[in-house]
Amino acid sequence: MAMYLDMTTHQAIEHRMFTPKDSLSGLDESRVRAADRAFRRVDVICASTPWAARSVVEEHGVPSAKVHAVGIGARPLDASRQIRDFSTPKYLFVGTRWERKNGPTVLAAFRRLREEHPSATLDIVGEHPDLKEPGVSTHGFLARDNAEHQRKLADLYGRATCLVLPGAFEAAGIVFIEASHQGIPSICGDVGGAADLVGSGGVAVPPGDVSALHAAMRAMVGTPGERMGLAASKRADLFTWPSVARRILESLNSEQPSDNAGMWEA
Repeated sequence: MAMYLDMTTHQAIEHRMFTPKDSLSGLDESRVRAADRAFRRVDVICASTPWAARSVVEEHGVPSAKVHAVGIGARPLDASRQIRDFSTPKYLFVGTRWERKNGPTVLAAFRRLREEHPSATLDIVGEHPDLKEPGVSTHGFLARDNAEHQRKLADLYGRATCLVLPGAFEAAGIVFIEASHQGIPSICGDVGGAADLVGSGGVAVPPGDVSALHAAMRAMVGTPGERMGLAASKRADLFTWPSVARRILESLNSEQPSDNAGMWEA
């Protein structure tokens, strides 16, 4: 029997995914004990990223031979890749929670960048405040079960030159896989497992650091951004649900060699 996870109980507690910061330590301890019992009952633990896999081994004490980082997949968007001009940057923000995904930081960094590149644009998707900024277009929340919304999202991905989502914490992030399938680089936060998914197809920055984000956004302009987009595109085939399912099945069969050792970049 296999278990699949994107973060461990230790990581969820550390990043306060269960309760506010003043939660009872006894409750946290009971959650850890429950996770440890679950880990002992399964044959294999499959994690979405090496970040999560390390926690299973180092914080929960599971033998490393039992733990495999197998990635995540993304539902393909019906988008046709357009010819992109990376010298005219078109940034895309896709996040349901404006503050937690560091939307204000993105906006501040974009203002700086637009002083250098007046033709730069920023499309914002998700729950966001009323924004009236030069170069910024807002699109609200686009539901996954709404065909018209998904066509609009696909069009935005098709036109973008970079996904910008430096969230305060991201266990994994399907949006980064969606971006790689569209051949565009990503800027993610360096807290959590998103950087494992982005790899050479983008940059990870400290969440909330406007200067670091501005530098990363500027680095995506022109040829460097185009190269990272190509790198992201090359990694995309690793992150489909059929590929993930195959790696999970291989992890259950010790006689089959696993092909996931080379998919994660140092």
